[in-house]
Amino acid sequence: MGGRWVIDAEPGRARRSAGRRLSAKSFDLLARYVDGERQDLDPDQRRRAKERLRIIREHGIAQVGRYAERPDLRIERFRASPEDVAELRSRSDLALTGISHPSAEVYGDVVDAYVSPAVRDELELFHLLIPADEGEANVVLRVQDPPPVVRTLHVIADLHDDPSSRSRTEAQRLLARVLERAE
Repeated sequence: MGGRWVIDAEPGRARRSAGRRLSAKSFDLLARYVDGERQDLDPDQRRRAKERLRIIREHGIAQVGRYAERPDLRIERFRASPEDVAELRSRSDLALTGISHPSAEVYGDVVDAYVSPAVRDELELFHLLIPADEGEANVVLRVQDPPPVVRTLHVIADLHDDPSSRSRTEAQRLLARVLERAE
């Protein structure tokens, strides 16, 4: 694994490598494919996305979680005042996702959004965002350059990343709906 030999403590159990993590660009292409926006993908991108979708069908939400672990995506959690949360939710330079996305039927006083590094720095200063642990955060910034167009797979992955059981249940529901309509 990763160029090293590994001896499994349970040799009878078969292990399947999750493979290399997807880049943000590859995840975004997969999300476009899942949403049926395939016309701009070249044949190799379509083939890879189709195979990754097959693996998602086989392994479910856990595979979406593995694909969502993008090495070029930084997730930062903050605490903000209720007034600042309301202001953040209305900003046009944030791409709302997860619990904050309209397609997720989970409602709460949390902002979960993709943002560029420059906007992230501005937000922290202007809104006096205080770094927080996962359970205390009411602002989750997913720093990616450039931020993606948020698609259903982004919302599913980001709901699955949320510690709330309600969010994880909604991620499962959305994934089932996506798999029904995807080829």
